[in-house]
Amino acid sequence: MAQTILTLSKALTVIDALAQSHGPLGISELSRRLGLSKNQIFRVVKTLEQFGYIQKADDKYALGLRFLELGRHILNESDLVQTAIPHLNEVRNATGECVCLFMLDGRESVCIALREGLGLVNITARVGHRYLLHAGAAPKAILANQPAAFVQTVIDEHGLPAYTPHTITERDELQRALAEIRERGFALSNEDMLIHAFEVAVPIYDRDDRVRAALSVTGPVDRFGPEERIAALRVIADVCDRISVSLGAQVRPGPHVRTNLRFAMNEHDPASIEAEATGEYR
Repeated sequence: MAQTILTLSKALTVIDALAQSHGPLGISELSRRLGLSKNQIFRVVKTLEQFGYIQKADDKYALGLRFLELGRHILNESDLVQTAIPHLNEVRNATGECVCLFMLDGRESVCIALREGLGLVNITARVGHRYLLHAGAAPKAILANQPAAFVQTVIDEHGLPAYTPHTITERDELQRALAEIRERGFALSNEDMLIHAFEVAVPIYDRDDRVRAALSVTGPVDRFGPEERIAALRVIADVCDRISVSLGAQVRPGPHVRTNLRFAMNEHDPASIEAEATGEYR
């Protein structure tokens, strides 16, 4: 059995509870949520407050700015982040929609950076928020390029919870969707994470030709139509090529994406049928 430090474990559970909360929490609420005595919670939060990891607001507690400092340090040390972030404005300005950079962390994805869209209606992820890998274009683009054993572990550990009526919740259906993503070179999300949102994403390869990140563009379904998706995929495919090459990857996702752009059209959209017949999007 792995050895753990009990007091440290309690402190980490308090930090996680505050991170997942939508607002500050008091001692009593933390005690109820975590199943620890008020005395235990009090000692933990006072220690964390002393070192700047927790700040007190009236009689409640929230995460402190120390985490912002640590997060910035982590991002500054990441070659991928430093390489990718300068391209986000380029993609946002070209598409007009929200652009997000997601990275794999453990068996989840994290939104590392984003640029809000230029439209009045804006659909964005949340920087620093963790997302399961079976929904959303960027998480699925990452998951599709992981070993089969990893995919099975993700499903076994987290299940396939439904975010909307369009979320994939069956193991076999997810496996088929991941196979399609690998075949096409990009991922689509048609309201499977958030109603009224359509997202397209392309994976980014690192120096070992592994996928640990993806770049996505998201817009409202009534504005981000088939032609806009095609245009966005062209832009992010080119950007992901440059990022991957800068990271030392031999694999470039762009050529694969551009070959299969017709699949970004609606399945029953007449323009999609015509484009596939004429090879317009090849």
